[in-house]
Amino acid sequence: MEADLNFLMQSAAPQSLFSMPFAGWRDVLEKNYGMRCEPHRGRNCDVGIHARDVGDIRVADVRMNAQTLTPRGRMETTQDQLYIKLVLRGIATFEQNGEQRRFPADSLVIVDPARPFLELVDEETQLIVVTCPKAALRERGYRSQFDHWIAPDMGSPDVRIVHDMIRLIAGCHAGVGEQTRYLLSAQVLDLMDVLLTQDVSAVPRTSAAVLFRVKRYVAEHLGDESLDANAIASGVHLSVSHLNRLFRVEGTSLMRYLWNQRLERAHHLLSSSGRAGLRIEDIAWHCGFSSAAHFSRLFKQHFGHSPRHLRDDSEAAGRRVSGCEQ
Repeated sequence: MEADLNFLMQSAAPQSLFSMPFAGWRDVLEKNYGMRCEPHRGRNCDVGIHARDVGDIRVADVRMNAQTLTPRGRMETTQDQLYIKLVLRGIATFEQNGEQRRFPADSLVIVDPARPFLELVDEETQLIVVTCPKAALRERGYRSQFDHWIAPDMGSPDVRIVHDMIRLIAGCHAGVGEQTRYLLSAQVLDLMDVLLTQDVSAVPRTSAAVLFRVKRYVAEHLGDESLDANAIASGVHLSVSHLNRLFRVEGTSLMRYLWNQRLERAHHLLSSSGRAGLRIEDIAWHCGFSSAAHFSRLFKQHFGHSPRHLRDDSEAAGRRVSGCEQ
């Protein structure tokens, strides 16, 4: 049997989880989740999974019983990720560092497969498992390594919001657009801070997390002509001087970063064949420049050639490609 998770993603449906032989299930866990599993002696295992990629995260509906799961002993690519597990039905029991805890229905637990632990299920248990890449957490300045599971307080309204959002994403119809999926995954990753800081040993947000938030704010408002240092500082609730100190570490300033981002976006639009219908004046406006003349002057200073020159070169390259294809 092919144990490729992509096959499972195409073959399963959330409301009727894909049933499979235990050997195939074991292969899927090994290959895609870096986990080993052993059946409980004398018991039949009924397992099923429906998994799909939602932007940068992977969401899986899982049904299993009568088995014990453990991470592989050596570091693997699949272990550069965290698992969020929502128990929908049944009970999942975790053992780690000499401590054992049962997670009944409506519980949530976060585990790091790079650290040894046991996950035991006896009765039939249904879960939503979200795979979060650690790189995306580090990019946001969040912690990404944990020696012990995290059990967020389900009585917290903030935690409930994240819990409900994950359930909403897990129930998304297959027809949801790629851009919507990406935005949903970004929201979940942004909100991981809510879950991770439930751990008493969690550290506060780092300067990397603040920079990530500022850069995202700039990207979302890049076309606003009035966007300046004061507007950005107000939007992220920090002072201009503090933001400049953060950007100084990267060898730039807040405003220099803003103008570079505007110019890079304009360069992308000018060289994109799909944007050939946009006038240079339109691109200048879309990127937050007050006038085409101002835009052209800064563009040439930055890239060494005019916007018109880049547009002409891109269109000529497009014609050459079309000619070859014909």
